[in-house]
Amino acid sequence: MYAHEIAPAPHVSIAIPTPDAAQRCDICGSCYNQATQVNDEPGDYDQCVLCLTKNTAGHPPEHKWTPLGCLPTSPGLFTQVILRVFVSIVGGVAFLAILYGGGLILFSNGIPERVETGRSILISSVAGVLLVIFAVFILEFIGLEIFGLPGFGG
Repeated sequence: MYAHEIAPAPHVSIAIPTPDAAQRCDICGSCYNQATQVNDEPGDYDQCVLCLTKNTAGHPPEHKWTPLGCLPTSPGLFTQVILRVFVSIVGGVAFLAILYGGGLILFSNGIPERVETGRSILISSVAGVLLVIFAVFILEFIGLEIFGLPGFGG
């Protein structure tokens, strides 16, 4: 199999408890109703199949489909996902804080207390972003260079 080919999705059927047991579902939630002969697929079925096909190249499973989406099961990849989400959330909150602090300064009408409040919010949010960025760099340095943990360092 070539790298650009996708292996078929693993179809593991599980029985859904129904009164007549006329419905069978695969691991991604696609259910075949034998009575109506209709295949009902959830809205995220294609994403689930794509997630699980990452596992079918003869390697041990490294991804699991969850209600949050496709999550890696190896510690290194999972750590990368958690760090990416954490930094994204912190960046979004810092962006909103910078907008708020800038708005306070902009609409302060020369009132020194409001200017000082806006200035302190701006300084605090930039300092918070720098703190998170340096914390991630330190964590990656310790994880990769000192302990040699897999998954750190991209």
